[in-house]
Amino acid sequence: MKSKLDKKAVRKFIEESRDNGKIDQEIYDELKVQYADKQSIALLITGIITKENKKKYKPYNIILLVLLGFIFIASIFQKVDVSVFPLIIWLLFHTFIIVCIGLAIYAVAKYNVNAYKSCGIFVLFCMVSQFDFQIFMAGNIFFLIDNIIFVVIIFLSFYLRNKMFPNHGQKKLKKDADGNYIFS
Repeated sequence: MKSKLDKKAVRKFIEESRDNGKIDQEIYDELKVQYADKQSIALLITGIITKENKKKYKPYNIILLVLLGFIFIASIFQKVDVSVFPLIIWLLFHTFIIVCIGLAIYAVAKYNVNAYKSCGIFVLFCMVSQFDFQIFMAGNIFFLIDNIIFVVIIFLSFYLRNKMFPNHGQKKLKKDADGNYIFS
């Protein structure tokens, strides 16, 4: 009888197996004997960054982390605007934004596959929600710098997600005739 998938143990097994020179197909073939959920196994394998991709994209990941850190610090020192919302609502919303950015920094630093897309979408939401066409047309330099940083973060988030984890996602997984997943 196959056991329930223990993601933490499987993640450790995948990382150790890769360190020992096994390819993803061999790792999958070993795990599918132990666990029933083949799709979750395949998603775990494709969702863990390889050493080659980590080394190759580390400079871009550091740039993304620095920009997220800049936005984090800028958010902490953002002025209070009570003209739109009462102070308590503004403080709660502002705290929520700061916590989300902090979590994004942590997850990106850990190379969490899901963090990149979430980070890009969240920053896009922040950019759209704070965009003011009048300030943009007036040429406010701080507003322009903020938006350039937002665009770079959004680009890097989606770019790194697709480059570091090229086969991750249900639609990207390939199967053979027997329903087993294939890793190339």
